[in-house]
Amino acid sequence: ARTDYHLEFEDVGTMLRAVALRLGQRLTPPLRKGTRGLLVSRLRCAEGGTSSPDPITIALSDEDRVKGLGETGVALAADTLDIHGVCCFKGALSSAWVQEAKRLSEASFAACMARPYPGGSLQVGMQHGYAEVVQRAVGRYDMLDGVNGDAYLLQAEAFWRPLIQRVLPGNSKRLFNGLLMTQPGAAEQLWHTDGPHIPRECGGSTVEHGIAKSEGAESKKAVLPPHCLNVFVPLVDITLANGPTEFCLGSHRATDISPDIVWQRDSWKAAIGYEDQEPLCVTAPAGSILMFDYRILHRGRKHEGIRDRPVLYFTYALDWFEDLLNFPKRAAPRHTTERLHITPARVALPRITKPALLAKQPLADLALSVRSQF
Repeated sequence: ARTDYHLEFEDVGTMLRAVALRLGQRLTPPLRKGTRGLLVSRLRCAEGGTSSPDPITIALSDEDRVKGLGETGVALAADTLDIHGVCCFKGALSSAWVQEAKRLSEASFAACMARPYPGGSLQVGMQHGYAEVVQRAVGRYDMLDGVNGDAYLLQAEAFWRPLIQRVLPGNSKRLFNGLLMTQPGAAEQLWHTDGPHIPRECGGSTVEHGIAKSEGAESKKAVLPPHCLNVFVPLVDITLANGPTEFCLGSHRATDISPDIVWQRDSWKAAIGYEDQEPLCVTAPAGSILMFDYRILHRGRKHEGIRDRPVLYFTYALDWFEDLLNFPKRAAPRHTTERLHITPARVALPRITKPALLAKQPLADLALSVRSQF
């Protein structure tokens, strides 16, 4: 196991999980099919953890659900991100928080769609998008309007903040937080990353990420640590029917073939040598937390359900990085009378403590209050 954890393992099982994650990485190539995931998932099941066959889900203890993600969970999640480029905590946030976040997000989306766009509605593509919202494809909206910086939504950061600080050490920041609203009938996306690799001369020293050093071409496989992370929080259950996100596990190491990999293309999967491997579709209940490296190859599957699929996202980066790709600079058109743009009444959680956000927390402890904003 890594010698820089600086933590005492609670028991032998926890230590073995950490060792297995690291050995699974050292003993197999970055994109070898299934070996590491099988090792890790079998150990987790043997210890009474999640029975999920996917290798990215971090089992939450009762203490994690009450007090938030602890040091052991942070260490396991950081290693899972390092190896696979994505990790997941299923059902981490309370249903009370999820329901209010859903209501607030849907109201903000309705207000955004009611803006006086040219032609009567927001058209598809970056060329028709705005700093507040872009329709990436038909029925796929990426929106900051009304949710970016919202104090209620940002309360969820208490759960994953220690992991962000671990994976993005030093001065990191939140770039923005937004809403991905996918509507029934939205087509399957093509493969892409959310951002390119950073040139080594811009990103500091390289990190071997557990790959043994060697001479010649093998030493060139080293990649930089993450510089940018996304956190997804689904506000409804994510099923195979309503368009889950599909990931090529470990591909964050292999997507430095072209800066154009941020643009959707069906051929990227084969281009990075992943054509014979099976991607992972992540299904999860509402209130789950899915964190992934900006550089991992992924896509959204077709939405074959009957209801909108709202997913909150939070994007973090090292302090020197700015995302200049995903939103235009121009502002969206406003209503001719500002009073027509009304923020709906909200239920706020003033000075909420971290445990109140987590699953299985009694509703009586939430101390709800109502405020209206106009």
